[in-house]
Amino acid sequence: MCDPQARRASLAASASRGAGAGPSTSAAAAAAEGSDAAATVAELDRALGELSGAPLELSVLYNSYAQPYGLWDVCLQMIRFAGGGGGGAADPAAVVRTLWDHELLRVGALAVYTCSGCGAGMG
Repeated sequence: MCDPQARRASLAASASRGAGAGPSTSAAAAAAEGSDAAATVAELDRALGELSGAPLELSVLYNSYAQPYGLWDVCLQMIRFAGGGGGGAADPAAVVRTLWDHELLRVGALAVYTCSGCGAGMG
């Protein structure tokens, strides 16, 4: 299993890059990005504290932590552990397909982000 502190650092880095990440054009934009990143780190610290406490139901872990934080690989593992039912969804196969789509997009974006500074071509 993944080290929780490493996972937290990875999530914080992903969140600080965000969907609209790019070069800032002003100090105000940079400050806003910094405050968003700080809020994200504070939220992750809160969640880590809650997860370090008493054991939680699988549905709570799935709905309150794995899905909201975009831990698609963890969502897939939870569904498999629970018997593949998709959490009572009308179409469990559609839930699993959607989770795989999210995870593949995340891994693809991570590969592009990681490789962008290495000088290696992808293609």
